[in-house]
Amino acid sequence: MHISKRILTKIMEKFINEGVYIIAKLRISEPIYNSNINTYQVFKIIKSLKTRKLIHEVHCWSFYYWTLTRKGYKYIKNYLRIF
Repeated sequence: MHISKRILTKIMEKFINEGVYIIAKLRISEPIYNSNINTYQVFKIIKSLKTRKLIHEVHCWSFYYWTLTRKGYKYIKNYLRIF
């Protein structure tokens, strides 16, 4: 699946600004917060970051909560060129 760099940077910017990403498990195909980002795209990016141990995942009831680790915070700051 191809995800554009614009969408990838939007998702990573949200991680840096808010520190947490919350998505309901049942709404996989819906867009997020009046944007054109699909939750399926977010799941794929999160999966990639999770395999590199850059985020921590918590699943409670029907919600997923993802937070950045220190290593993930440094990676995203470097990716977005924020020093």
